[in-house]
Amino acid sequence: MASIDSLALGLIFLAVGLGLAALAMVALRYFPKNKPREGPPTSSPISLNLEAHGGAVLIVQAGGRIVYLNERAREWFDLGDEQPDLERLARRVRPSEALFSL
Repeated sequence: MASIDSLALGLIFLAVGLGLAALAMVALRYFPKNKPREGPPTSSPISLNLEAHGGAVLIVQAGGRIVYLNERAREWFDLGDEQPDLERLARRVRPSEALFSL
């Protein structure tokens, strides 16, 4: 068997390491990091009869946008026909953190 001096062995290991690193970089370019996230479902999986509900109902999206308020909630917050705003509603509740924690 031929003897390999330490310099040649080091160069071989360096070449193999660089080759594996290059192969890994090429492979990472072809495979996406994350799968694209699916958006929220367009319709609720549970059918709700919100109009027949006896209490106040508020449906709030992430970020604080109010999507739905029933008539009972409009009466409680004295809104009438105006567009509801979560910050304005929170000012009418004491303590206001109680509304945000829901």
